[in-house]
Amino acid sequence: MRASREGLVDVQRLAVVRAGSDFDRPAPGGSEVDNLLKYADQGGFVPALENLYRAGNPLVQDILKNWSAWENGVPQS
Repeated sequence: MRASREGLVDVQRLAVVRAGSDFDRPAPGGSEVDNLLKYADQGGFVPALENLYRAGNPLVQDILKNWSAWENGVPQS
């Protein structure tokens, strides 16, 4: 929103692509700090990145291939 207020981006042309990659709390006896900061060690980070690529890349490729249709926003179906 700050970038939008500064005229740097148009939030109407923004796609938010997210993925979950770790647990929301540590295992019993585990450290909350480790759970938060060592997300890459929990086993879900690499698959989450792969999923983001697989989900987002087709959209990006379509926008690039068909820019004239996307230039003014999401094409009407």
